[in-house]
Formats: sequence, C-alpha cells, structure tokens
Amino acid sequence: MGYRVAKNSIGKGYASFCLNELISIAAQHYAVNKLEALVLDNNPASKAVLLKCGFKAQSHKDNYMTINGHTLGVTHFLRAPI
Repeated sequence: MGYRVAKNSIGKGYASFCLNELISIAAQHYAVNKLEALVLDNNPASKAVLLKCGFKAQSHKDNYMTINGHTLGVTHFLRAPI
C-alpha cells in the first residue's frame, strides 16, 4: 500500500481516514487478521499515520536500501489483530 496526499491537504487526516477505511474493509470483507507495513526512515509522516491507526513498530533495520546515494533504514510496523 502506498499513499500520497496533495500538499494543500497535508495534516488534515485524509491518509489516516483512508487507512482506517482500508483496515475496516480488510477485516470485514476479506478476513484479514493482521497488516504489516515497511516505512523508510525519510518518511516520518507515514510513520505517524501508521501509529495513529494503531500500528506498532516491531523492528528497525539500518542500511535497508540506497536511493540517490543516500542509504536509508526501514521500520517494520504491525497491526494485529485488526
């Protein structure tokens, strides 16, 4: 899953609303009982959305990938049960 919010809509709760809707649909219609997410270190907004929606950080890995010459770590998040 990925999400992007228009600059003039940042901070208005749209990403959290959409993620909560996705969680609800996954649980009710597809019998999903857990969701996992990976977030790169350069994306604190996505980390905040996941935390707001009940995800918990499980682990962190340094040196996960290099983008444009910058090496980034990644945090693994889990929401279970949903």
